[in-house]
Amino acid sequence: MNGWFFALLGALVGAVQAGLLARTVGTHPQPALTLLRLVLVGGVLLLSALAGHLVAGAAGWLTGFAVAGTRAHRRLR
Repeated sequence: MNGWFFALLGALVGAVQAGLLARTVGTHPQPALTLLRLVLVGGVLLLSALAGHLVAGAAGWLTGFAVAGTRAHRRLR
């Protein structure tokens, strides 16, 4: 598979992770959401590593997480 696929998949998972983190702000910690975030990120990074595109997957995740996290932070302020 191409590296761009893992970069896009990583960006999607990063955005989902930031959204799930924004949902838990101000509420009680939910272990199920914590586990879901870890499984999503771990799964994408594992698939990227197995395909030989770990850098693309990690860069995509970081970009998606940073963009969605910034948007969520601005919305919550």
